[in-house]
Amino acid sequence: HYLAYYRYSGDERFLREEAYPMIRDVCQFVSGLLRKEVDGRWHLDPANALETWWMVRDPADTLAGIQAIFPEFVRLSGQYAEDPDLRSKCSEILLGLPEPSLGHWSRDGTIDAGAKSYAPAAAKEAFPTPRNFEIPALYRVFPFGLSGIGAADYELALGTFQRRIFGITNSWSMDALWAARLGLGDEACKLLAEHAVRYNRFRYGGWDSSNSSVFPDGLSVVPYTDGAGLSAFGVQEVLLQSHNGLIRVLPAVAGTWSGSFRLRAEGGFLVAADFAQGEARLVDDESLLGRNCRIENPWDEACVVHSADRIVVRSEDRVVEFETVGGQSYVLTPAGRPLSDYAPAPRKDTPNRQPGLPGRAGRG
Repeated sequence: HYLAYYRYSGDERFLREEAYPMIRDVCQFVSGLLRKEVDGRWHLDPANALETWWMVRDPADTLAGIQAIFPEFVRLSGQYAEDPDLRSKCSEILLGLPEPSLGHWSRDGTIDAGAKSYAPAAAKEAFPTPRNFEIPALYRVFPFGLSGIGAADYELALGTFQRRIFGITNSWSMDALWAARLGLGDEACKLLAEHAVRYNRFRYGGWDSSNSSVFPDGLSVVPYTDGAGLSAFGVQEVLLQSHNGLIRVLPAVAGTWSGSFRLRAEGGFLVAADFAQGEARLVDDESLLGRNCRIENPWDEACVVHSADRIVVRSEDRVVEFETVGGQSYVLTPAGRPLSDYAPAPRKDTPNRQPGLPGRAGRG
């Protein structure tokens, strides 16, 4: 989250004075848990894979976190000329991490070692069955962003998602986010709706979960703020993604969706789009920091980038890249539909006239 805040804001003071010390201390703590074994690899054993698989070897979520965060520490440590010993150790660990384990672990504890999916860990010991409902192997998709749309291991990540042993079990379930990061538009939007129906149940709009269900109709004793946050972020992820230095407009929108949005993107951009039936009609990219922009072409034809009265670039490449000036906006259109032909479509919305959600029904 510290790194994400910087990527959106470009706040160098925050990165240097607040984010870097936290990242350094996390890396110091985690690196102290790893041990270099006779195979020359750095292992974590014993450990837990989140709260789900206890007493395992090399949990997938932790290894993914190391792969995502250690390189950022190494880069920043060199940039700031600080912590050379820890930088050296983290660099060594990155070179000697074990490969991600493959296989499918079922709810009953059986393991299919030949499955084309990521495993939650390398091996398990005293606890043969899951103790909670998380999917550690999918943390490489989100939050760590190692796998997803366009990644070399996309098929493995997709297989892991398709064979996950738990669906939406709690308001903190991240199924919709994983589907969005994998570009599964119809499924991501369906999961977002399912998540809201299950857990947006307090009459005033608060979010419930499956824990501490002591109120009438099974409502939890307190609202769960994580459900609301995941839902809001899930909506953003189907509309706009910008991790790993690439902006994607409508990466996971169902073909039935139409509308418009204006959202922040990493790199210091404010992106707005008008879209109909899942396809962008026009994209407006406002540069807040004057940085280079890399954006995936939203269309299957050439993309034209306009700024004021001039054409900045016309490109048939899958990724369109151009320099920006802070404070200026850049309008993207498909080459076959000139900017002069664009007319905003009117939006019609029907207010919800149904009664407030009454809580979980049918508890006998």
